[in-house]
Amino acid sequence: LFKYDAKRVIAEYGDDHLELMHKIKPLFPNKIFSAHNKRNAWYQYSKSILSAAKFLSQFHVHADFEEFIEAFDINPQTRAALPMVLSYEIHGLGYALSCDFLKEIGYSAYGKPDIWLRRIFVGVGLVPPTASDFMIAKEISLIADEVGRPAAEVDKVFWIIGSGKLNQSNGNIDSHYDKFINKVTTTSADKT
Repeated sequence: LFKYDAKRVIAEYGDDHLELMHKIKPLFPNKIFSAHNKRNAWYQYSKSILSAAKFLSQFHVHADFEEFIEAFDINPQTRAALPMVLSYEIHGLGYALSCDFLKEIGYSAYGKPDIWLRRIFVGVGLVPPTASDFMIAKEISLIADEVGRPAAEVDKVFWIIGSGKLNQSNGNIDSHYDKFINKVTTTSADKT
């Protein structure tokens, strides 16, 4: 992948994900590759690499990419729209993974609308059970703006409450998902 040089990847492979897959194959001799099985992970991965390279190659310098990201950092609605754009541009990168990608490369204005945040937000009545990932991401952003903390921190707090995982190296605590929902809903009912 030419040290992740998107323009060189596109120049070498264009849209030919099968050629890329065949170049990757010798690096993983014990893995199953099938150019005819479109559900094969390596087939999908090769398509993702090329669509990501195509997307990234439109930015001439890193500052152009930064400017693109910052253009969405106006309010919770526009922030929640950026992962949607990425999910359409990059094959295999759905909405939630787009949020996670942004968060993990340092854009703290983004949190991942994962299963734990969904369960908690539905449980306390912030979103309906049918809420889209977009709606959940928007709620993460609204909470972040309200408490004056980055969305990535809001995400992490709710994720720890739900999953009970502090991080991969320091072990786990018990999930406090049910206790949290009960406390919030009981407190809200007491106030009315």
